[in-house]
Amino acid sequence: MLIERLTSKIKLLENSNQFIKKNVKYPLPKLFVEKFGDVARIDIENPIEIGDNGTVYKAYPKFLMEKSIMNDEVIKGFYGTVGMIVNYSSNKLIVYSGATARACLNLSIFGADYVVEYSLLDSVESLNDILAKATNNLSVHLNHIRQVKEKLESKQYSPIEFEHRKGEILSKMDLSLLPYLKHAEEQFRSKDSLYFDMPNSDWKLLSAMTDLVKDKGVTARISKTLKLEELFV
Repeated sequence: MLIERLTSKIKLLENSNQFIKKNVKYPLPKLFVEKFGDVARIDIENPIEIGDNGTVYKAYPKFLMEKSIMNDEVIKGFYGTVGMIVNYSSNKLIVYSGATARACLNLSIFGADYVVEYSLLDSVESLNDILAKATNNLSVHLNHIRQVKEKLESKQYSPIEFEHRKGEILSKMDLSLLPYLKHAEEQFRSKDSLYFDMPNSDWKLLSAMTDLVKDKGVTARISKTLKLEELFV
């Protein structure tokens, strides 16, 4: 994990190909990496071909970075997390904060209620202030995240009740989210899964569903996770 993170960071720092769209040149990834600071997670979408005056080269269309803010006293076993998605393709900068489990194969973010979208080009000069706002919000918001997590864990279901609960979630679920419920069912049946012996609760169901998000690309990190959480809270 550490080697992958360092490799991804080096790729962004050393990338000298500017993303160009409609003759607009965007800042290099290096600028965002350096301003973001310490990185706990980096996801990069595969580079795409960019054409500029007859020259074709490859540039990264999107990447995500997250940093961890320790706060075990509020939510034991969770990192306070601030994240940033740089989306050159749509000229968007998305900054968010929430909580990420410390020792868990499910790397999705929980409770990311603070999600703010900016124009990428217009936000460069104020990036330090933008990140500071997200960090300040997290210190206040972590207590609320803890309360929501405890509520989702508090009610435990019998096997029959759990099946009924999954049916309730299915009945109000957008069709685009069905693969996440299917993934959860597969996790519940696998003895090697983190969720196999976990008590039946809304927290178990949500966690198993969001487990799939890590394989769905940079922007799904927030968009799909928030839609899944809305089914429960």
